[in-house]
Amino acid sequence: WAKFRSQVPHLDVLVVAGALTYKEQQEVLTEMLEHLRPGGILIVEAFPGEHSSDMEDKMRQLYSYFRGLHEGIPKCYTKDQKKKSVCATSPQLNRMQAIVESIHFYPWMLVVEKTAQLRDNLNAPRHGTIWLPIKGDVTLNNEKAKGTDYTAPRWHDPPSIRLDPSNLFLEFFISKKEGQGVWKPLHYFPAYKRYLAKFIGRPDFHFAEIGIYSGGSLEMWRTVFGQGLHLYGIDLAEITKVYEQLDPTGRTRIFIGDQVNRSFWEHFRREVPHLDALVEDGGHKWEQQRGALDGVLDHLGPG
Repeated sequence: WAKFRSQVPHLDVLVVAGALTYKEQQEVLTEMLEHLRPGGILIVEAFPGEHSSDMEDKMRQLYSYFRGLHEGIPKCYTKDQKKKSVCATSPQLNRMQAIVESIHFYPWMLVVEKTAQLRDNLNAPRHGTIWLPIKGDVTLNNEKAKGTDYTAPRWHDPPSIRLDPSNLFLEFFISKKEGQGVWKPLHYFPAYKRYLAKFIGRPDFHFAEIGIYSGGSLEMWRTVFGQGLHLYGIDLAEITKVYEQLDPTGRTRIFIGDQVNRSFWEHFRREVPHLDALVEDGGHKWEQQRGALDGVLDHLGPG
């Protein structure tokens, strides 16, 4: 591989069709991912190699190689038990987070896409001014909103933010200055565009989001997807039911429940017989994410 890199100093795409063992495929990843130019694509066919009886071990090794993508999530602390925990700092990037845009699994194929430019931050700015489920100046349980609930963003937009007029999700987020808050990592928005843009303007689109407390993302989905959207919010907090009242179109429905509870999903599937897409941003623990996956994956419609 060292000789190949010296003879081919520039490479944009590499298709690996000849490596028949997982060890060979992993060697290609190790030797060639860094060599691909920004925006490059590495495709590994016949993944994860012949004789894949030890699939679990191979996937564990693959995760170990890419685990840097998921490292550095900022630790949170709680100053007051009555307040939600807050994250102290923006996470620092490692090399894997800087160069890998996405990883895709297909039957017998692995595709790794590099970032078009080195990613230099993992900031999650907060846009908006209201961070409670609120109607007027009181919450649903008639508690007066306090100044501390209208805080400025803890993480600001970085100077290097890359605008993309074709990404309507990002355009909404950047332009939002007041009202119900949206708190999203900036690198989520290219993924929204890649996977959700095909639903924009669809006349009958059913979409759900888990974790809707501050409410701004519900406004984003309604604005971007258009009048054909049927929107379902899911949260543990009963006060989020107020978002049904705040939608003048009547196209928003809120479900209160725990995403690890099988009976909740049975109820949800009965009430929502058709579902096209779901964003899980509620519980950030594996058992909660697994609960949502088990509860919804087979319920999603084709595509």
